Formats: sequence, C-alpha cells, structure tokens
Amino acid sequence: MHRPSASITAFLSAAAATAAAAPPSDQHAQPTTLIPAQVPFAFVPVKVRATFGTLDVSIAEPNARLSIATPTKPASDKPWDATRSYTITDRVALQATDTALAQLEARGYALERAAMPGFAYVTAGTVTDAIALADILAEEPGVSRAAVEVSRPYASRAVPNDPDIPLAWHLENDQIPTNDINAVGAWSRGYTGQGVTIGVVDEGVASFHEDLFANRNSNLFQNGTVSFHGTAVAGIAVAAGNNDLGAAGVAYNATFGSQTYAQFAPTEQINADALAFKNDQIDIKNNSWGPLDNGFLHPLDPIELAAIEDGATNGRGGLGTVFVWAAGNGGNNDDRPDYDGFAASRHTIAIGSVGHLGRRATYNERGSAMFAVAFSNGNTGPDNVQRQIFTTRHPTTSSGDAYTGFGGTSAAAPSATGAVALALEANPNLTQRDVQHLIADTVRIVDDENADWSTNASGRLFNENYGFGVIDAEAMVEAAETWNHVGPAFSYDAGTKTANADLIDNDHDNPAELTFKVAPQIKTEHVEIRVRMTGTYLGDARIELVSPRGTVARLADTRFNGFDTMDHLYTSVRHWDERAAGTWTLRVSDGAPGDTNTLIDASLTVHGTCLADQDRSGTIDIDDYFTWLTGFNTLQPDADVNGDRAINSSDFFAWLTAVTVGC
Repeated sequence: MHRPSASITAFLSAAAATAAAAPPSDQHAQPTTLIPAQVPFAFVPVKVRATFGTLDVSIAEPNARLSIATPTKPASDKPWDATRSYTITDRVALQATDTALAQLEARGYALERAAMPGFAYVTAGTVTDAIALADILAEEPGVSRAAVEVSRPYASRAVPNDPDIPLAWHLENDQIPTNDINAVGAWSRGYTGQGVTIGVVDEGVASFHEDLFANRNSNLFQNGTVSFHGTAVAGIAVAAGNNDLGAAGVAYNATFGSQTYAQFAPTEQINADALAFKNDQIDIKNNSWGPLDNGFLHPLDPIELAAIEDGATNGRGGLGTVFVWAAGNGGNNDDRPDYDGFAASRHTIAIGSVGHLGRRATYNERGSAMFAVAFSNGNTGPDNVQRQIFTTRHPTTSSGDAYTGFGGTSAAAPSATGAVALALEANPNLTQRDVQHLIADTVRIVDDENADWSTNASGRLFNENYGFGVIDAEAMVEAAETWNHVGPAFSYDAGTKTANADLIDNDHDNPAELTFKVAPQIKTEHVEIRVRMTGTYLGDARIELVSPRGTVARLADTRFNGFDTMDHLYTSVRHWDERAAGTWTLRVSDGAPGDTNTLIDASLTVHGTCLADQDRSGTIDIDDYFTWLTGFNTLQPDADVNGDRAINSSDFFAWLTAVTVGC
C-alpha cells in the first residue's frame, strides 16, 4: 500500500514529534532529520543513492513523482553517450531484516512489501523527497540498503529480421549439416521436452497462436500481455510439433508460460517478480532481453539478484530453476556480456550467436562470461543472404502472417533453452549446476580456425566469441542419461585488497596489480571479482584476471564510453575446471591518452567444488581417500587434484594438502 498523497515532509515531522515523546531507551525511534521540501536542483548535477549504485545525474523534474535523469558529463573530452538516461521515481527501495522492516512499519512507514523476503518500498511523493528519504533510511539499524528506485532502459535482444527466409535450418541444416543444434538427433532418441516446463520472460506471448496453443500452460502465466518478440522467442523453444502447422520448437512437447520484464515500467521490482514467478513449477526460464547493449556497466539491482539466486538455488524443489540468458547484441558497440549483471551472473547461462556458416554473428559480443552459443542469423553467405530463424509471429492488423524470420541472441537463447528442456526430460534430477557442466562438456567446437580459441590450465577450450562452443542437443541428452551430479557447491572469499593506484596513462604494458591468495583446492566453476575504480574516463580501462596457472580472462577492454565511478562485479567462466589454489592476479591498465583513472580496490571469490571431498558427500572423511584411490586407478578427472593434467602419486599428496587446508 502506497503512502497517501500528503507530503512525506509533513509525515516525518509528525513522526519526529512522536519520537521526541518516546522513552529515551528507544534507540530506534523515528529520526528527527526532516526532508528539505522541493529543492530546486533541476539540471544541476546531484548524487543520487540509486538502486544499482551512486549516480551523478541532472534531474529534469525534481518535484514530480517520476522524472528523466541524465548522467553528468565526465570531465574528459572523449566521446560519451549524451542520449543515455534513466527514469527516477519517488519510491525508495529497502533491503533490511524482517525485524527492521516491522519496526519501520510500527513507526508509521507505509511499506509495500516485495515478493522477495527482505525487500520493501516506500513512496515519498516527489523525486526530491525520495532522494532525502533514502539518505535517512540508510542509517536505520537493520537496513542494509536504502536507495531511490531508478530504472535503466531495457531492450529485447533481437536483430531486425529478414522475413524472406522462413526455414527452420537451425534444427536440421540441409546446406551445412554440422551447422545446427542437432535437435533431430535428440528427437531420434525419443526426447521432445515432454513433462518439462518453460517460462518465457519477455514482453508477452501470443499464446493462442495456432502453433503455440497446444503447449500453453495457463497456470504458468503471470499476465496476458502479447508481443511480436515474445511470441517469436516462444516458438523457437516450444512451438508444437506434428500438427501440420509451421515448424517445431526444439522442445516441441514441453509446456510454457509467459512472464513479463519491465520494458516500459520504471521498476526493477517487476523484473524480480517475473524472475521469481512460480519457480517451484517452472524448470527453465528463457530471457531474451537485458540492458541496452551500449558498452556501459549494468549491475543487477539487489532485488533482481535475490530473485535469480533464490530461483537457481531453491527452484524445482531445490534442484534449481535454469536461467538461460541472451548474451547481447552489442558486439559492434564494444559491449561485452561481462558488463551485464544478468548475463554474467553465475546463476545464469549466457548464450551468444553463431550464424548459419558456423562463424561469429556480426553483432555477437565477446567476453569471459560467454558460456556457449547457439545458431541464429548474422552470417552472410556467397549469395549475399543471411539465413534467419523461422518461428512463430504475433499476427497484427498490419500483417496477418503467423510466421516470421527472427534473429539476434534473442533467437539463440530459446534454442539453448529447448536443448536444456530435452536434457531435463532425459534426466529430471539434473541440478542447475549440473546443466551448466553438461553444456560445457557436450558443446561442439565451431569455427575451429578462429585465432581466439585457447586452452586453459584444465585443458578446456574457450573462445571469447563462442564461450565453450555451440550447443549440441543430442550430445546433451546422451550425456544426461548417465550423468553423475557435480559435488556440493563451495565458495572461497579471498578478501578485499586495496590499491589506490593511479593507472599509467595510455599504457597496457604496465598495469596496476592486486594479488589474492586462495588456499583451498577448488575445482573452479565461476570466478567473481568486484572492482572499484574512479577517474575521469573509465572507458579507458582494460581489466584482466590471471589464474595461478597463468590463464588470462579479459573482463573489460578500452572503449569509448565515459563514466567516472565503477563498482562492478565481473564474472569469468574461462577458468572452468582449473585448480584454484595459489595466487590470482588482477591487472588493470589504461588504453587511451588524456585521462586519470585510479584502481581503488577489488575483492575475489572463487566458486566451484572442493577436491578434498572426493566422494561429493559434503564432508571430508576416510571415504574420500578410497574414492580418490578408485579414481586414481580408473583415471577419473577429479583424481588429478593438483591440476597438472596427469594422474600420479603427486595427486595423493595434493589431496592430503587439500584435506589439511579443508573446505
């Protein structure tokens, strides 16, 4: 319930008077600080405690309930995006303990509780009042975050399509047989997605379409909105098969529902509600959308992060809902999935695009968070034609066509989602982390002559353009049939290291460095590093993370995008399966002249499995020795504890060390 229209200033004044009469022992009384009324700072630079970090912006209508806010121009004279803007509201987002929220309500705050526990909102009346109220509530006991609700623009991740090529070649490529998702091979094994549920988080789906209606699950619909984009996405994953209509989705016997992200509404709460919607019933959520592909950093709002983490951890009865995410179409804007908090999250699977010729799609992004690719448009053949993805279309009054060509990573992601659905039919007990490992283990190498392919210290191939490779649906279901669960998740926080080091201008050869010691012997999955910087043009920065065995993951690169503060969580999968024990090195350098940038500090966390726990039981005991011994005799990968890609007696001593250090 929102606060009545009376001024929040008057409300706080009354609450302050009540607090003054309270017994001195009440340490949590209403603060007496009052909000300054109607501060006239339109078009004057101000700092706003926003939902995704501190913003330096100019506010167009500070006395309104909703206003456009434009970033303050950096001091640098280099290019910057003058058209970029945010929508700032009169709501304050809170993240707090249940006790703190209850105490605020008891003192008169009308909180709107969010679906995610520990989150709430309070309406202040104007943007000005919200800015001041956020500062007040941030000091309250038990409140970990109080911030003005600020919305970034979002966009679907499709590329303008060519409707003249309505052929479902991505299922079975008649021209280049190896360049498809190998759906027919999975179908030939009897897997069609039967019993698996898919959530299409998008702009809405025309679920009564002739080729979608048969697979519509009315219990999984958040609302009834429809769109061209969402309808096209749904068709690639789950259009019905064997009905003499259109083509077929990759998982043509799965069922689906629609959830809607905040394309137009200025609130991340809408995104969180969609991402959290019925994760006890939805196996996979496809997300063919994300922040604008403009090369800027887009961290997750805490409520969005909480929704994804909760779904990936507790969805599907504790197995985890699988979040598939389009990696983005900003390759021509020097954008990277590393900059996108959604695609880069360790709880999601970032899917890029490869065209029908088996090469990087022209718009595809590069990055160390890229997990895999699937087929879409983006390659031009000798006939000067790009082959698009045939899928369902939302008929409109301007065109009654029921089918269309489609593309972008928006089209690649639902192909991957369909393949995951086939794998879950083959083995419904796969966890969300199992699915990530399954994909990494079964992808095909594509464009093998591309110079960016490299082998990490575990022997795993990786390419910033393609991640681990292209999705192969048949290989996934075949491996899923006999899959052994990965070990319990283990995370090691290597702490925060301070640099306060000015980068040498225009010099990649002499970076500022920070080192982190990791003691436990972890079989690495995701490595997260939060980097904080300040400067006059942070688009100059190149950021790289080097593992103990020398594998370099590039997380950011020099680009023409000006911003002056950074507090961003980067995530890498390039070090997948490497042994984590040892010294990790962060390198930050400057790649363009004329600006001063400073590395403040960074914090590192390694996520994976503990190699001391050989039997994957969650405890370390004598059974782990016997499991290691069996693995040693049968040459199992986990028996290579020290990660030198050889299994010998030195691994026994490495295991003893791992046991001593513990996990």
